[in-house]
Amino acid sequence: MTDVQRLIRDPYAIYAKRVLRLRRLNPLMREPDAMLRGIISHEVIESFIRDVTDGKIANDPATLIAKAEEVLLREVPWGETRALWRARFARIAPWFTEREAARQLEAAQILNELQGKAEIAGLGLTLAAKADRIDLDHAGRYHLFDYKTGTPPSKDKQKHFDKQLLLEAAIAERAGFGDIGPRDVAGAVYIGLGPKPIELPAPLDEESPGQIWEEFTELATRWMDPTKGYTARRAMFEMTDVSDYDQLARHGEWDVTQDPDERPVE
Repeated sequence: MTDVQRLIRDPYAIYAKRVLRLRRLNPLMREPDAMLRGIISHEVIESFIRDVTDGKIANDPATLIAKAEEVLLREVPWGETRALWRARFARIAPWFTEREAARQLEAAQILNELQGKAEIAGLGLTLAAKADRIDLDHAGRYHLFDYKTGTPPSKDKQKHFDKQLLLEAAIAERAGFGDIGPRDVAGAVYIGLGPKPIELPAPLDEESPGQIWEEFTELATRWMDPTKGYTARRAMFEMTDVSDYDQLARHGEWDVTQDPDERPVE
C-alpha cells in the first residue's frame, strides 16, 4: 500500500522496484532504526489487544507496559534502546489504554493484521494491503485503524498523497479482506503513538470509499500507459528526502527545477 504514495511522490522508484525489480540490500547488521521501532510497536499493541477482552481490563497502563517489556526483552538486544523505547511506551500507556477501553466497548469483533486485495477490472492490476486492525461494531459496520509510531498524515496529505487508510476503506467495502464480507465503513483512524499521541481520522466524509477507488483507478490507468515516463522525485515531501533509487536515477546530476527528460526504453 505504501507503493501508492511512492507512485505519487517518486514514480521512478516504482519503476525501479516493480519493473526492474531492484531492491535495497539488507544491512549487514540489525540496527535499532525507525523501521524496527515500528515493528516492535505493532507487536506490542497487537499482543496487548489479544490479551484483553473487555473495556475495563483494557484500561490498565501497567498491563501495556508489562507487554512492552516482554517484547522488548525478546526482540531488542540493545539495553539502551530497550530503556528508551520502554519509556516511550510508559509515556503513552495511560492515554492509549483509556482510548482502547472505549474502542473495545464499541466493538463486537476485533480483527488484527488482515491481508486484503482488490482488482481493477480491465487493467490486470491488483492493489494489495495489510490492515493493522478492523473492528466490526454492534451495527455491523467496519472501523479501520492504523498505528503510527511517527506523526500521522494530516487530512490534506491523506487526500493527495498518503491514501493508505482511504484505500483500505475502499478495499473493505469491496469485501477484499478475506471472508469478512462487504460492509459499510463507518470510520478510519490513524492512532499516533509518538511523543504526543493522537487519533487522526481519515477524511471519509470528504472522499468516500467509492470516490477514492475511482481516483485510484484513474491514477493506475495513467501510469499503465507505456508512453508515460516515470519521473524521479516528482513530489517529495522534503527536498532532503532520500530515495533508495536516487543513485540509479543519477540524482545530483540534475535537480527538480529541470524538466524531466523522458526516454523510451526498448
